[in-house]
Amino acid sequence: MSWLKRLAPLVLLIGLGACGFRPLYSERHNAGVTAELAATRIDLIADRTGQKLHNFLLDRFNPKGPAARPRYGLKVRVLTRRRELGIRKDETATRANLTLTARYTLHDWRTNRSLYQGTSSSTNSYNILEADFATLAALNDATTRAARELSEKIKTRLSIFFSQARRPR
Repeated sequence: MSWLKRLAPLVLLIGLGACGFRPLYSERHNAGVTAELAATRIDLIADRTGQKLHNFLLDRFNPKGPAARPRYGLKVRVLTRRRELGIRKDETATRANLTLTARYTLHDWRTNRSLYQGTSSSTNSYNILEADFATLAALNDATTRAARELSEKIKTRLSIFFSQARRPR
């Protein structure tokens, strides 16, 4: 029975290879996807939250600086929604959820033809405190966390898109 337990992971790995499974971040495929991401110009995004998201996207897509000749453009719109959760007896909130939703479009830089559209969202909670400055700091931290998470989700989805587009048919 113990030899069967040792053999099961090997059979599983062979089965995954046979069905076309490929790790997104494998070294063989990562170079092509990284090059495609680096060739993407990220348009400016409105307001302070958009600026944070834009900077996180730049860090993930273009860590070596903007592409000299971009092949793709990425347009992003951010919606912010705040919902109060914990309510005291005097009807003041003590906790809130901040939800950032990004709608984005990847387009061909030369033809402006849309290649991929997606929506991602991130929800982060923060405390509403008696001190206004502390509440503002908590909200700012929640916004930063949400923007960072959104940038990861967008990068992952576009990495999958580029990986599938590069796959031989």
